[in-house]
Parts: sequence; structure tokens; C-alpha cells
Amino acid sequence: MLVCFPQHALAIDLASYRAVYDLQPVRIEQGGKVQPIDGELAYEVAGSQCAGWTVSTQLKNRMAQAEQGLQTNDNKSRSFETDDGLSMTVSQQESVDGRLSDDSEIKIGKAEASAESKGNISGSKTSSFSLKPEVIYPTEHQRRLLAAAAKGLTRDVSTVYDGSDNEKTFRIITFISKRHEPAAQPRDDLSSLTSLASWSFQLGYYPAADEQADTPEFQTTFNMIENGITTEMLFDYVASAMTAKILELEMSPAEHCTTTWNNMQYGRG
Repeated sequence: MLVCFPQHALAIDLASYRAVYDLQPVRIEQGGKVQPIDGELAYEVAGSQCAGWTVSTQLKNRMAQAEQGLQTNDNKSRSFETDDGLSMTVSQQESVDGRLSDDSEIKIGKAEASAESKGNISGSKTSSFSLKPEVIYPTEHQRRLLAAAAKGLTRDVSTVYDGSDNEKTFRIITFISKRHEPAAQPRDDLSSLTSLASWSFQLGYYPAADEQADTPEFQTTFNMIENGITTEMLFDYVASAMTAKILELEMSPAEHCTTTWNNMQYGRG
């Protein structure tokens, strides 16, 4: 069953926190030109449904290259999405063995939910582009999945732009499990999650430009708590797959919305 949520109608709020994950390979294609060794992912979220969200990530990967030998990639990203889901700014840096190889900033937005998004890329590469009205951004997509799960839905199809590959968008098909009731957590730093429900999500990323594509370019499976925190993930890159297990979790104070006359008029806050 599919469901469409108006962008202004999502009442899902996300926790503000910082988490660190340990990355380890669980499948490697023999003879592949690139073979992952290990890595670390730092992920930080701050904001609220009336102030917008800032998401910062740093992904460090060590991998063995067939020709270059051992290589360390360091990818940093910082994005801000407005609370209405209509605009996003993304700054990205990529370094290889400590040397900067790519640096870009993306600004994209639209006047209303039914309009096309207009975007600009500056930095190492420059371009202007537009996206169809149905395209949403990553935090809006995350909230949409949590809203679908809370309603007991088992499938979602969304077209998402995250800025990770220039102008490319993905048609993401998601399968959602039944609700997992709150359960005890294995560590003290995860104790704040004990009273919260969760769901398992399986996402397949298909190139939106190819409507006939029947094989995902990338898949990810994870357990996500109702406040948006993910405790364990599996990244499947076809030629290899890696798990991400949470090492550290630090909660940040929630940013509470202040109800104003303008918010009350439009049912926000």
C-alpha cells in the first residue's frame, strides 16, 4: 500500500544527537578493483520541525585499491533543510589520503510543494539544474518513512535528491516491518531509547532517470527508532557490503517549537 503525505502535514519530529558507528565489511567480491577494509561514520542531527534540521556527517573508509594500494577516503557533508521541506543547502568535501579532491556547495529550493526545485552547484564543479515537483530531500524522506511506519504501512516509494552525486535523483523503494515494541538496550548510553518503538526498513536506490530500472544501484537495511535514531545498518554496494554498528550516542537538548500566531494560522508548531 502506498501513501502520499503533504510536505506541510508531517508531524514527525526528530531527536537531536551525535552518533558514531563502526564500519566492517561482511561481503567482498573477490577480484574487485576496490575492497573495503574498515571505516567509521560520525552522524549528527540538530533542529526541530519548526526550525529546520542540520545534518553533519563524516565518513572515513580504508580500502585496498588494485593499483594504488591502501587508500583512506574522508567524506564530510553538512546540510540544512528548512522545516517546510522546500529548500536545502549542502556543503561537501572529499579527501583522499589527506589531500582534498572535491569541494562543493549545493543550494536548491522551490516556492511551493507543487513547483519544480531549482538548484545550483558551486565549487570544484558548477552547474544549474531543476528537479520535478515530486522530488523531496533526505530529512523530509526520513520523516515520511517514520510517518508511514507509525500508520502501519509496509511500503513507500519516493523520489529523493540528497546532493551526493551532482544532479542525480533516486527513486527509493522502501519496505517497512511491523512495529518493534520498546526493548531494553545493551548499553547505558542507549538507555534513552529503551521506552521507544522501532521499525526495520529496507531501501533500494534506483536511478530516477531510468523508469525501467529493476535492479537497485545501492541498498541499505536498518533499524530506526521512532525519534529517527538508527542503531545498526547494512550498506550493500553490490560488489561489497558493510555493517555499521553504533559505538557512541550522545543526546542533545531538544529544540522546542515556540507557538506563534503565524504557526497557529497554518497548523504548525
